[in-house]
Amino acid sequence: MNTIKDKSHNVIPLHLLFWVLSFNFFNSFFNRGIESGYVMDGLELTWLNVLLISNVILVFFLIPFIWYIKGIKKWVKYSISGIGLTLIGWGVFLMFYPGEDNIVAPVILSFFLNNFLYVFIFHITIICVVYMHLNVMINKYLSQGRFFIYLFSTLVLVIIGGIINYAIFDLCIDLMFPSLFYISWFKIWELILIMFGYIGVTIIAFLLKQYSLVVMANQKKDSNELLSDEIR
Repeated sequence: MNTIKDKSHNVIPLHLLFWVLSFNFFNSFFNRGIESGYVMDGLELTWLNVLLISNVILVFFLIPFIWYIKGIKKWVKYSISGIGLTLIGWGVFLMFYPGEDNIVAPVILSFFLNNFLYVFIFHITIICVVYMHLNVMINKYLSQGRFFIYLFSTLVLVIIGGIINYAIFDLCIDLMFPSLFYISWFKIWELILIMFGYIGVTIIAFLLKQYSLVVMANQKKDSNELLSDEIR
């Protein structure tokens, strides 16, 4: 199976969009590995409040990736980075000097520790599995027609990813954050199925992208041949 490298500027934004959607999906429906619910600092937050706060925090995490996106002028990147750093600095200031009536910073900090951080750690192993599959299993095995090695190595990768994800929350998380009650919401076999789900989605996206690249390459070839015939 011959693969074509995608050199377009929209690769990184599409990857980021995929993970943003994934993050919001888990944060909205499966973030019950903590016993906080939607009550923080005495405030009952709706589902939309949780989604809004989560995406605000997520945007700040994604700001550095703007420097890897081609086609955006440097002054735009500097402006967005400057605004982001200013807002982060303002948020840190409010955390240390919240004022009597200011509850925004404590709520965001509480949300970050109780919800956002949990989903972020949960995604680390998934992200590693997905990009190991894309950059190693596909490029080294599938693209060279070594299907059995590809299937076996992908199976091993998914199983290891599920076990590590479970071990992080059951063995390591208490050592990293002793003041937070984090547990694994899924069993190991469920985590393995989740990993397979992400592998399935990414391989389908990869094959569709390859198909579109082949179609565009053939169209370009036909156009060049037609132009050459007209010149003759």
